[in-house]
Amino acid sequence: MNHRNIIRIIGLTLLIISSFIYISSLIQWIIEGGADPLGENLVNKEIVVINNILMFKPISIAMVTGALGYIMILESIKDPFKTNRRILIAKTSKIIAYAFLIISAYEFIFNMMLWAAYIIVNGGTINIDEIYTHFPYTHYSWNIVFATKLFFMILVISLATIYYISRWEKQQL
Repeated sequence: MNHRNIIRIIGLTLLIISSFIYISSLIQWIIEGGADPLGENLVNKEIVVINNILMFKPISIAMVTGALGYIMILESIKDPFKTNRRILIAKTSKIIAYAFLIISAYEFIFNMMLWAAYIIVNGGTINIDEIYTHFPYTHYSWNIVFATKLFFMILVISLATIYYISRWEKQQL
């Protein structure tokens, strides 16, 4: 087995882990009727690796494994432009990645401003893991830490997509 296949398998495994975390959280939220803010169940728990030294929130694990898994899969692709159809798919993917880049960058910055506003209003005494917003929905809310990390992962994936497709385009010249 060559190194590209190993990287692809690891990348797929990381994507599966990330997807499982996000999907199981969403299912749990739906089963509970949306009473708590979306994503709160991924923010309020800690996975302790080394007590008081190395701890992770499930949302952090989902964000990192999702972004790294996606990048590893892109890294494992050797020659994506063998046919005109693949070139069209790549160019379309690049345009879509730019759209996701714009949306996720805006949302990430917006969430950072929300964090800052909540912290300033509460004098720095608020637990940022408990900040949630009803915007843009009135019936359901979502956790700001969850939303920020989700949009940051999408931002990284968008940038990686643009980078790799641009790199592959340069290799074709």
